[in-house]
Amino acid sequence: MGEVLFAVLLVAIAAFVVFIVLRNHWMHTKDDDLRVAGVPAEARVLRVRPDPGEDDRYVLSLEMTPPEGSSYRGANGPIALELHAFLGAHAFGAIQPGATIRVRFDPRDPKRAVVDLAAMGLA
Repeated sequence: MGEVLFAVLLVAIAAFVVFIVLRNHWMHTKDDDLRVAGVPAEARVLRVRPDPGEDDRYVLSLEMTPPEGSSYRGANGPIALELHAFLGAHAFGAIQPGATIRVRFDPRDPKRAVVDLAAMGLA
């Protein structure tokens, strides 16, 4: 009985680890299209807070200013965004309230955006 319980516990732990790894991989890759083909823009950081239950993942409240002359500018000016982003210690120091950062956004849905760490020299 003890060996069966140990085996079940071992399988449960392995399944949990696989779930975490796959979820983190999916979170990193689901916006790869934006990192490559998104429209570059600047955004002002309004707020940074930890994403509950996620190490190195933060919720960023931003005010994005689409490029001049683009058709993405809202009638009321900049676009308010809330992004979930994985930030290592090297990037976290540069992404603080008041900072201007680089983002890439979806021209079909400007509220869909990612932080462009490569353009900031932080990738």
